[in-house]
Amino acid sequence: MKKTTRPSLAREAVHTLIRRKPKQARGQLRVDEILDAAERLTHSMSWHKISTNHIAKEAGIPIGSLYQFFANKHAIAQALVERYIASIQEAFASLPSNIESMSPAELVHAIFDNLLLVTQQHHGLHAMLLITSKESEIGKIAAPIDDLLRSNIERMLAVRAPWMNAQERKVHALVSQVSSRAVFAESIHLHGQGNQAIAGQLLEQARLMQIAYYDRLLQDHEARNS
Repeated sequence: MKKTTRPSLAREAVHTLIRRKPKQARGQLRVDEILDAAERLTHSMSWHKISTNHIAKEAGIPIGSLYQFFANKHAIAQALVERYIASIQEAFASLPSNIESMSPAELVHAIFDNLLLVTQQHHGLHAMLLITSKESEIGKIAAPIDDLLRSNIERMLAVRAPWMNAQERKVHALVSQVSSRAVFAESIHLHGQGNQAIAGQLLEQARLMQIAYYDRLLQDHEARNS
């Protein structure tokens, strides 16, 4: 697996969104503290209840320091989305290069393991993907995460299953993306409640379902061409 450079990629993306780009390490640390604090708050509060005052208090900084970098809560949410996107992009970029020859089980394991690392690094990701309404402002800000996951799965299918047309890839990627999103979010929720064993079992069952799903697609294709 390639060496990750997540912090630098995430920071580069976040810098396009903030009011004042940090010129020193201290400023960058402050931005990271704000984003980390916002993410921690999603463990116990929904996004629509979180305020900039909550975030500043959680970060242990004056509210004025927060506003030096972010105009409002939605700017912070967008910065978190960019942070998550950078990590997801790296997760897919670090997949093995021999995708076209991988079995469904090998491909599912590779994708699952990499995305699991992302969700473990960013426990606020489930709040963006599941808890918020897609029609809410925060839900709309988080929409690129869904789009990125789905487009990357479509790209994997184009390599591994070139016989599929674009519409078929879109449907199968949507099935994988929606089901995986729900499973990962519920697993994080269970883990946060102290149900680590059940959370782990849920993920393993999800792996098996994904493998069975793509195994069947491959078997159907081979049957039609035998």
